[in-house]
Amino acid sequence: MFDALWGGVSDLLGDSFSSLIESILNATIFKLAYYIETGLCRIINILQQLFGVFAGLERVKSGDNYDYLVNVFFSNKAISNIYWAMAVMALALTIGFTIWAVVKKMFDASDKEQRSFGQILTGALRSMILILGLTLVMGVVINATNVLMQQIDFIFKDPYHLDQEDEKEFTAEEYAAMGRILATIGNYSMISTRNNRYNLNMCFNQIRPYMYFLQQQGVFDYSYHETKDGVAQESWQSVLAQIAASGSLTKDISVDQYHEGIANSILHAMDYLQNNKTTTALQSIKKTYTSDEELHMDRMIFLMGTLGAARNAAYNEAPALDDALRGPYFYGTNNRNIYDYDQVSEDFDIGFKTDYILVFITAFAIIFDLVVIIMNCVARLFNLLFLYIIAPPVIAAAPLDNGGKFRQWGIAFLVQALSVFATVISMRLLLIYMPIVMDPKLVLFEDNPLLN
Repeated sequence: MFDALWGGVSDLLGDSFSSLIESILNATIFKLAYYIETGLCRIINILQQLFGVFAGLERVKSGDNYDYLVNVFFSNKAISNIYWAMAVMALALTIGFTIWAVVKKMFDASDKEQRSFGQILTGALRSMILILGLTLVMGVVINATNVLMQQIDFIFKDPYHLDQEDEKEFTAEEYAAMGRILATIGNYSMISTRNNRYNLNMCFNQIRPYMYFLQQQGVFDYSYHETKDGVAQESWQSVLAQIAASGSLTKDISVDQYHEGIANSILHAMDYLQNNKTTTALQSIKKTYTSDEELHMDRMIFLMGTLGAARNAAYNEAPALDDALRGPYFYGTNNRNIYDYDQVSEDFDIGFKTDYILVFITAFAIIFDLVVIIMNCVARLFNLLFLYIIAPPVIAAAPLDNGGKFRQWGIAFLVQALSVFATVISMRLLLIYMPIVMDPKLVLFEDNPLLN
């Protein structure tokens, strides 16, 4: 929006004067806007981490052990002592309520008490067993919910690769394509003017069909950042994966323009071939995908504002959060960091082309939602502890009401224990929903770009 408005103004001012004003704005107003934007993203990142802790997705350190926060509270010595003190009182109450129920039954001339003496005594015995064994039952329930939570988190963490194999064995056809690519790069590396952008672009265009074939086979869906003793281990696949991440593999690039990412990745491949007498070709790779880590909401929101701001115009034609330019920022690979101003300003126009209004509105909305969600998660922890502490007296009342109060307690506890699942699923769906909605390929109103 601002870019279109500025285009009209700059036409009136002239190229020289408009360039001067734009430079001043970029160094002042827009630089400040960038820092406000990243400040909001940092707040979102902190809140997302807090959400992970309070929702039971991340472990916390307690002494020398790492455990989920709800387990830390329930295993606390003070909580345990309070529970057993309440349990002793509840056992006494159970005996008193049982005696009272038996006496009422003995003098029940109108036969309002339907339970027999055996049922009353059986209920009392059941209450005592529950009071003494509730800690074990609670532990089983809490651990079961933790396991279920981790499975839900796993399902939603990387939904794009759930249907792919855990370990990929590279085929002869894939090795043949890799060999042709490396042979082509090796031939170009022997040219004295190998650094020339024309040669680098021609090299990329020649290997692109083979690279696209490997991409279709899922070769580049895996992460090849393995290290040994802190040193990165290069292989055929890791070198080619860097090239695949540097540009689109669906069409040739123009040979008369300099493409920094593509040039750097091909030069790296040339150095790899020239400096290693023997190269390594992996026979297989295990399921460690490039997107296997937590998707960070701060990166997602920041990149939403850059979908039309790439300095390389090719990445504005069909922009995506995981394209070759934005993908390294999105997944945090290749040392790309949205909080590095110099790095970001090299890849994106932080001026009129960045959609700050979209980012600010989205960021404030997400911050508000996360605060509310975190407070609900904290309240859930408190409610679970409260229900745990008051359980013994509630169970002790079973001889009087035939367990009616305990059934209400059980429903309330299950509601609190399971309520967080809906929150976690909603948050995970949001992380999937936002890229779909912000994808420029989704066009709702072709004739009205502003409304779209």
